[in-house]
Amino acid sequence: MKYFLFLALFGSALSFTEPAQAVRIEQALENAWIDLEVYGNPESTHYLKPIIVAITNSSDRRLEVTIPAGQTFLAKDPTVQDVIVTEETLIALDPGKTTQLPLYAMCIEPSNSGLNEGITYSLGPMGDQDLVELATVIGERKDHNIIGQNAIWALVDEGDLGMISGIDTTAVEFYRYHVAGIRDIPVPEFDPEDYQTNYHDTGLIKRSAKGSFKYKFAKTSHVSIALFDENGIVVRELYDNPAEAPGHHEFDFQFDMEVYQDDVYYVRMIQDQTIQIEFKMATNRG
Repeated sequence: MKYFLFLALFGSALSFTEPAQAVRIEQALENAWIDLEVYGNPESTHYLKPIIVAITNSSDRRLEVTIPAGQTFLAKDPTVQDVIVTEETLIALDPGKTTQLPLYAMCIEPSNSGLNEGITYSLGPMGDQDLVELATVIGERKDHNIIGQNAIWALVDEGDLGMISGIDTTAVEFYRYHVAGIRDIPVPEFDPEDYQTNYHDTGLIKRSAKGSFKYKFAKTSHVSIALFDENGIVVRELYDNPAEAPGHHEFDFQFDMEVYQDDVYYVRMIQDQTIQIEFKMATNRG
């Protein structure tokens, strides 16, 4: 008898645990199950975690909201870039609760500004089939970096595949072939004399602008340093180490002012998707 009562009470307790309802974000919005706010993330870049979503469960049951790779978010300021999600995110929400988190995403409008502080966004449509495929591959490979961003731009702008460039030559080759396959065009040959696509031969620099970073970390971190224009758009990768060891570091960098001809650039050091150091660099072209 005691054994029977124990089972009955245990079963009764289980009946109060209601499973979460899994829904995609557009379905949750259409049914008014969630309230959604999306705004720019000034602590990241346009190719890492450029937006932050704040989702409130307005329903009377637990929800699991999926934001898939390939989902777009549209900037309400038409001069600021729209973005596409590059890694699926699942958000679990109890009734009445709010979760706020940044999303991996990349710019799909390279001619627009990447300066998104104070900018709000709305949920857009899914990207087209080719763009969703590329965004999914970037997420699966964890290529949330400049090379992945260049691949997105080479697809949406139908530009020269030579623009897919960066320090990691293996990743560059992968995305050149991948985007070429999507677009059904030939892969360009690597030109070792082209400074814009050759990231390893500093002898190609004709007029050098130089600087250095000193930094210290307490834990192993992904560290990248990159050159950005005044609109917050990355123009060149300067350094990338996915596993920078703890301790003190100093990095000297340079770039060619005959290629990058703006009067002002911003050099940013990014640790684990967050901008840690930024300084303005005048090229003093006079």
